[in-house]
Amino acid sequence: MKRCPHCRQMQGEFRRNRKSVDGLHSWCIECERARGRLWREQHLEQVRAKARRKNARPLPRAPTRDVPRLARAAHMYIKKEVRDGRLVRPVECPRCGSRDYKVHAHHEDYNKPAEVTWLCAKCHRRHHAALPSPEPPKDLGNPG
Repeated sequence: MKRCPHCRQMQGEFRRNRKSVDGLHSWCIECERARGRLWREQHLEQVRAKARRKNARPLPRAPTRDVPRLARAAHMYIKKEVRDGRLVRPVECPRCGSRDYKVHAHHEDYNKPAEVTWLCAKCHRRHHAALPSPEPPKDLGNPG
């Protein structure tokens, strides 16, 4: 049991504080809550301004690769087909027969989302490494 210096009551409900000798905050949870409510009432404009700034910021997006919309749609189509049992993901790679890697669905043409070649992760990387890389954008320079 510990005595709160604010309310002077012997209580057992204190938040943890690693920096404190006993490992607990000096004020009890109820007094801390009251102090927080009082501070919020006294600084209401500051609290509202912070909320406005926070809500004005765009939400952080999930980290995704820059995959075109058509490619994303094709990936989602295969994912749903496998999930619903209409398409079965093979256990081993049809190209090399390996069971060591997860088998991926490779699309040659994203306009045909149902047409996939199943390749293990290793064969899939090799397949993409063998493809010619897209041409860099041409420098338009000055038109004049």
